[in-house]
Amino acid sequence: MKFRVVFQEDEGGWVTAYCPDLRGCVSQGKGIDDARANINEAIEPYLEVVLEDAVKENVEKSVGFKEGGSGVLDEGFVEVSVQSVGTT
Repeated sequence: MKFRVVFQEDEGGWVTAYCPDLRGCVSQGKGIDDARANINEAIEPYLEVVLEDAVKENVEKSVGFKEGGSGVLDEGFVEVSVQSVGTT
């Protein structure tokens, strides 16, 4: 996946990097190369948390919906391992 990243430099040479599409995903570094590396490192855990929260919300909604419904053969939970989400 590719994400647009905006870089802004302050007077001291520090660069802030943020992804407009990933609200709150912000990092910084001493220079643009450092900021780019840091935002790349920040995106993966950001996406993991967003995915985990979305799955948790869907599970909470669907558990009450199917419980005791007619025609349900079986119901339970499975554990899934999510591999790293790439940024390229």
